Amino acid sequence: MTNPSRESTAVADTGAISTLSPSFFGEYLSFDRSVFLQHGFDPVEFLGERTHIALDRLKAELSFVLKELKNELVELINQDYADFINLSTNLVGVDKMIEDLKRPLDKVRSDVLTVKSNLTSVIDSLESKLEKRASIREKKGVLQLFISIHESVGKIEELLEISSSRRRNGFDPVTNSEMEDESLNDGKLIERVAIEYNQLQYLVSKGKDLPFVTNIEWRINRIRDTLTTSLSRSLKSAIQTAMETPGAAATASLTQFLRTYVLIDRIAEAEEAMRYTIIRPFIKKNITKQSLMENGASSGQEDTLQNLYNRIMDFVSRSCALVLDVATKAFRSTHHDVMVDLFWADVVSAIVRTIPTIFSPGIPDVFHRNYTLSMEFVSQFEVLCQSEKSVKQLRSHQTYIDFMKRWQLSTYFQLRFNEVVRKFEEGVAASTNTDNPESSGTDLIFPASRSLISCVEFCWDRKVYTVVLTHRFWQLTLQLLGRYALWLKSALPETSNPTDPNPLSPPTAATPPGVVAAHAIGRSSSPGIPQRPGSTPPTTLSSSHLALDVASGSSEADEALLRQYLYLFNDVTVVREKILMIYESNIIPLFPRSLDSYDAFRESILTSLDAIEETLPDLSGRVVAVLVKRCSEPLRYVKEIPRQYRQTNKEAPTRASYFIPTMFEPLTAFIRSACGGEPGTDVQPILSSESSAIRTWRAEVATQVCELYGAVVSELLANERKMQESLRKFKKGKKTTGDDGVGGLSDEDKIRLQVYLDVEQLTVELSQLGFEVDSFRPLSNLKEIVESARTLVGSV
Repeated sequence: MTNPSRESTAVADTGAISTLSPSFFGEYLSFDRSVFLQHGFDPVEFLGERTHIALDRLKAELSFVLKELKNELVELINQDYADFINLSTNLVGVDKMIEDLKRPLDKVRSDVLTVKSNLTSVIDSLESKLEKRASIREKKGVLQLFISIHESVGKIEELLEISSSRRRNGFDPVTNSEMEDESLNDGKLIERVAIEYNQLQYLVSKGKDLPFVTNIEWRINRIRDTLTTSLSRSLKSAIQTAMETPGAAATASLTQFLRTYVLIDRIAEAEEAMRYTIIRPFIKKNITKQSLMENGASSGQEDTLQNLYNRIMDFVSRSCALVLDVATKAFRSTHHDVMVDLFWADVVSAIVRTIPTIFSPGIPDVFHRNYTLSMEFVSQFEVLCQSEKSVKQLRSHQTYIDFMKRWQLSTYFQLRFNEVVRKFEEGVAASTNTDNPESSGTDLIFPASRSLISCVEFCWDRKVYTVVLTHRFWQLTLQLLGRYALWLKSALPETSNPTDPNPLSPPTAATPPGVVAAHAIGRSSSPGIPQRPGSTPPTTLSSSHLALDVASGSSEADEALLRQYLYLFNDVTVVREKILMIYESNIIPLFPRSLDSYDAFRESILTSLDAIEETLPDLSGRVVAVLVKRCSEPLRYVKEIPRQYRQTNKEAPTRASYFIPTMFEPLTAFIRSACGGEPGTDVQPILSSESSAIRTWRAEVATQVCELYGAVVSELLANERKMQESLRKFKKGKKTTGDDGVGGLSDEDKIRLQVYLDVEQLTVELSQLGFEVDSFRPLSNLKEIVESARTLVGSV
């Protein structure tokens, strides 16, 4: 709904606007006129920005601006109006002036066309004469070419002493006897003929479609055959001379003949002549089944391939050294390589064709030996190549590629893989029973550990390893370490709650009858445990056998567990040392030299070893748990101390309880067996007495035993205080009095004194174990519990 007051105000504003003068709008316009000239002017946006202005006022302003624009337009037209009116009067006489200009222009146009016609005729005449002149020049060139070909053919025939008068059926071939008579032995003459022949080939290529060239083609072919035959014969003779009697003359002659082949672009024919003279006789003599059988019979079957490669290298590096050097220099400017195209291709092809069994991986040892010898042969052959370009050409040669592909390395590795896995799994299977492992004179105890080291060494044995399979043997090594880590986890026995009674609990219904009776009868001393003078005897006759009766079934099992844990701990630590030693001494020297860094390899093998060592904390925890259980078994006798003194009128104790010196005997025996046993025994030491593992186990066991002892003592003293308080109340209720002890000490004091003496003896035992008793916190806490009984010592 609208507000009437606002509507009346708007009307009043409109009336006010209508009364405003134009000068008022010129001074107070709400917009600038230039806004209409902006690119992309939008009326809606213009109005939206001015919603605060009344529409009537905005309309009045726009009308005012429109009126001003019209006035300015009228003024602008009036400025040039006079000139516009006079425009028609100023054009009088223009038609006549145009006619006067048209006549001379037409004349000029006619003259230009005439000149153009004359020039065109002259140009046509010149072009005709030039074409005629070019035709004459071309014919002259052809005639000159004919003359040059004729003179070149005649000159070569004269040098070769070939008669051109004979022709049979369009071609006059030369017989073998004539070839021998016309053979050239002068190297310089042959080189001269080659130069002329090369020039003749160039001339013939320019006029190969001309009838003249076709007519004398038979003479050109005869020249070619004569030249190549003579060159081949001379080259073979020069090669034989160079191999039999090497010298400067032989080198110069051979160089000249090979250079001649390069001049006439017949290098393939030169290679064929060298193949016929050098390679084929050597192959026929050395690389045949018969020759290999003869050499194998004389030198042994295993040395056959080695001897063959040695003969090849000796032949190439010594017998053919001069020929190879001269041929390499002569063919340097071409794409031919005698070492690769001739010697390598022919010799290797003969090997592949004659003895293909060397590529069979059926017997891995034989295959590895053949492969190693062959790769050494290839490496030696590459050394003979005189340039890096020659080596690259060798490796890209199809014969080289085919030779490398014939080695079935993947099959060889699979056979080795199966062999290693079978050997390792046999060791794992032999380690299934870990109760009684045998060390067989080595520092590794379990067969699985020995198999691991043996398999890793086998993988990197020089008679097994190949550089090409580095990545696969490395992967196999890591897989073996991973498999060993899994075996370690499976070798650990499953922990379960012991069936024996808790060593800290009193005998229960599950305790054997003899043991129950031992708690209830007699106070005679035990003959089974030696007593020190003044020590407190056991409560019952059979209490000395209590630990044996209760834990006899578990002690042997605990001993077996400790022995097994110790052996596993030993193998894990030794395996790490040996693997790292193998890595440094065996593996790294075999890695390819192209590797810039071995950090990734070392990191991966350390990661695998860390996975193996993950069992060490568990092993240590298990060892400590068993030792704590064994060492804490005597603590059950602590709860029998009150029975010895309560209402017994027994004398006050002067010595520690009999079981205190025996508390750490299991720990001592374990350390003694781990560190080499008793003097004079054949037990081999597994750990050093100063090793970190021994120190850690000893500290953990002592700490936990002291904590258990403290808990038992605290409970005992608390129960005793409660008992004494109850007795006092009971006696007070009956109003009776009596002496609670002998020698001024009450039963409670005797119990406290016995506990104090036991703790002091425990301090002595810990000191003998090598502990700093003053700084051993668990012992200090235990002493604080019994500190109140210190004053009782002087009362005895």
